Amino acid sequence: MRASRLIALVLLLLFAGWALVGCGSGSASGSAGTEGGSAGSGGDTVSISREAADTTVTLNTGQALEMVLEGNPSTGYEWTLEPPFGNSLSEKGVKQVLNTDSSVVGAPATYHFNFLAEGPGETVLNFLYKRPWETTPDDQTVSVTVVVE
Repeated sequence: MRASRLIALVLLLLFAGWALVGCGSGSASGSAGTEGGSAGSGGDTVSISREAADTTVTLNTGQALEMVLEGNPSTGYEWTLEPPFGNSLSEKGVKQVLNTDSSVVGAPATYHFNFLAEGPGETVLNFLYKRPWETTPDDQTVSVTVVVE
């Protein structure tokens, strides 16, 4: 009886440690600033957030765009980009960063979507916040029009 309790305790501790490591991994980063509207010369990065929803952002060819969105991956929800989004922008990757002010299980995260203005044109970026396995309507949608000059 004593051996089975010891095995159960060891398994419980292993599982708890695994869960904490899985939820607590990732780089630490603070909140990103926001900058809206027109941008300066090529090579600058324009960083926008959900406050830029339903607005137009103007970029020059060669400029970078970063969309920063807050979420909580422990709930199963995640931000995704709805394709297609046009030829004037190229997607340069997505990074999920746990917030530095909280190391607890269930801590919120910041999603960074990065793009590069490739050439003149206009496109609409549609970001969806939903659980990938659900077929219900999206809980949150953020759309931003991007004009590349």
